[in-house]
Amino acid sequence: MAKQKNSESSFDRGEHLLNALIQQKNQAKRIVALKELSPKTYETLLVQWRNDHQRRSNLWKAMKQLGLI
Repeated sequence: MAKQKNSESSFDRGEHLLNALIQQKNQAKRIVALKELSPKTYETLLVQWRNDHQRRSNLWKAMKQLGLI
């Protein structure tokens, strides 16, 4: 009898994490455009995000790398 696999493979988990990092990097790039086009709106969004997404360390890391914070 074949053993049933309950969890995703290491490759699947790695691919999922990579996709999440790419999405967060893309979000940060969109924020760069917002900061340039509407600094006041950017500041408002940043305050809201600090509350809503404080545990998303990769998002904050990407934003820091882009000079957004």
